[in-house]
Amino acid sequence: AICAQKHSAASPQLLPGVRLCRAMGCSSSSSQSVAAKTSGKKIIAVFGATGAQGGGVARAILADGQFSVRALTREAARAAELKDMGAEVVECDANVLDQVKTALAGAHAAFFVTNAFDPTSCATPEVETEQAKNFANAAATVSLKHAIWSTTEDPRIEVPLSSDALPTLTRKSKDGSERQYKIPHFETKADGDAFFANSSVPTTFLLPGFYYDNFFTYFPLKRGEDKTLSVTIPMGETKMAWIAAADIGKVVLGVFKAGPDTTKGKYLGVSSAHLTMDEIATILSSGLGETVVHNKSVTAEIFATFGFPGCEELANMFKYERDVGDAYCGRRSVEETKKYHSELTSFEAFVEANKNKFLPLPA
Repeated sequence: AICAQKHSAASPQLLPGVRLCRAMGCSSSSSQSVAAKTSGKKIIAVFGATGAQGGGVARAILADGQFSVRALTREAARAAELKDMGAEVVECDANVLDQVKTALAGAHAAFFVTNAFDPTSCATPEVETEQAKNFANAAATVSLKHAIWSTTEDPRIEVPLSSDALPTLTRKSKDGSERQYKIPHFETKADGDAFFANSSVPTTFLLPGFYYDNFFTYFPLKRGEDKTLSVTIPMGETKMAWIAAADIGKVVLGVFKAGPDTTKGKYLGVSSAHLTMDEIATILSSGLGETVVHNKSVTAEIFATFGFPGCEELANMFKYERDVGDAYCGRRSVEETKKYHSELTSFEAFVEANKNKFLPLPA
């Protein structure tokens, strides 16, 4: 139940400005990297190459060797490791259409992803939709053979803006006007789907699960005064769809290898496990060798009051995923994911491989 059509529409305006792409280790004006010309390999352009999803995709493709990687980032210095691994690194700002076109020139396929929580990239919510428009337009201009767009379902289908099931959030747009949302970063990605759906480029719509890796960034374990470790993700007893960021990359590679005809126009949800937070805590306790508890006292409603930037939006996200949990996990089938990468990482294996990253630093 992962190949379902969504219904969304958008008519955003492009951001102004034109700047030349700059390449590290290649000429930004050339249509292909020297390495790709020499090897004869088809190029896959990877946006967000220094992030979790894009980095996982770039590394998976490089490790496999069938394709060449053009790693796209706003800061080439951050992609030095990928360059050392054999990637062509190109600086590109997704907000500038001409840069996106130049970055895609000569590529066979591309992986597109945005980061709504990076204010230097998406200063206001609707910018994320504008980036999707730039991606789709540029992909069509260069006649890309396959696009994979990392998106989300549209929560407004199940929870309309008029519904009281989720609090309504008000956010400023770049023109100073206000717009209402339920889950801004879900809705702005979903609004971007229409540009790919109406494009001539065969597109796969990727629905990722919740990264295991989020425990190392946004949701670290905390040690209480009694020395017990706890995890706070307000999902109650509802199962979540989980996956390692590296496995997202391997699944995306599998989709590229399968070719566009297999998944074009379809929504492909990816997950390696459906687990409750109690199950997560049990696995952490076993793997780390000390007690880890799920902090059940913090509900999504309480989480929304924590006061850090984005807490209300994340609280709405968790409440939505909690309240429509069966449908949310159903759109991220483990068995369907295995069609494109059969050896998915279990959470047990992930904990075993990353014990030191899970444990908080001593106070």
